[in-house]
Amino acid sequence: METKLILLFCFTQITLWSQSAAFEMSEWYSKGEFEKVIELGRTAFQNTPNDPHVNMLLGRALADSGAFEAALVFLENGATIEKGNMPSTIAWSLAYMGHCHLLMKDTVQSLKYLNQAKDLRATSNVERYIDQRLDWIRMQQQFRDWTKVETKNIRFFFENPSAVGDLQTYATKRQVAFDNILNYFQDFPDQKLDMYIWEDRATAKKALRRPVGFASAKYLTIHAHRRQSLGHEPAHVIVHWSILPKRRIRFINEGVAVFFDQNKVDRLAEARKANTDKKFSVEKMWKKGKRYQERELYPIAGAFIQFLSENGTPQQLKALLKEQTLDAAEDIYGQNFELMLKAFDQLVNRE
Repeated sequence: METKLILLFCFTQITLWSQSAAFEMSEWYSKGEFEKVIELGRTAFQNTPNDPHVNMLLGRALADSGAFEAALVFLENGATIEKGNMPSTIAWSLAYMGHCHLLMKDTVQSLKYLNQAKDLRATSNVERYIDQRLDWIRMQQQFRDWTKVETKNIRFFFENPSAVGDLQTYATKRQVAFDNILNYFQDFPDQKLDMYIWEDRATAKKALRRPVGFASAKYLTIHAHRRQSLGHEPAHVIVHWSILPKRRIRFINEGVAVFFDQNKVDRLAEARKANTDKKFSVEKMWKKGKRYQERELYPIAGAFIQFLSENGTPQQLKALLKEQTLDAAEDIYGQNFELMLKAFDQLVNRE
């Protein structure tokens, strides 16, 4: 009798600990702190390897961090462990398995798991997640017959190869640009980036339901016009996976892409040319970036990121890209940050 009570007590304690670990993981996950989720999840997995919710959250955090193959092990556990499982946990596990296979370029397996998850009709949130990926797959299948060229990190698909000229030369230049940007940020998933190169803007807009020239970083995909800069959109994708930003602000988000676009220009001169405000304020543009047109905000934002790179450290800039608010910048750059803002204002306002 005493032995049974001890065993029951131990089982109860383990169950409560597991529930507590899963709750803490959920809290950190909601904040976008994937590294913390992974740290907690690996510890929780060692103690309770058969907890489906721990497995699901650990798998999702790994997938969101770009470790797709590692994520699949835990996601499969989350989908198949029977004891203590719930439809929502199974659905999220299957949906993320579909997402991982999508980014690993295995559309057949992706569709298999996404449809299995959809059949569960678990929650509106997971159904929305699934539908977004199914819609993405349907859209991308329009371009599966395009001419393809591959480099080390990129798969290129060309709408009109004859308009491009030498496809290998075109692809190599963009691979070099990718390498230059990645050399600064270091981290990127093992899977290749898909880059669709368009010639006809009207056709692209009809097919994509938006103007061409954008990165869908979470899908490792870029849709670009043939004449687009070498590095702007790749920078968006690399920053997404290397930094895993918790909050994006247009001024900083576009500024870093302009700074790394590989165009050899005088960025300060471009900023002064783009400025239309007689009393320019970087703080105002940072806070109200959505009010500015691209032709004004982009050059000034790019010049500001260059200014930060010249007056700070790479670690500080990467920290800012993680949390792109003014408040975060004040903490990152310290007491001199207000003086830095005034100095940049003066540089832009100078004739």
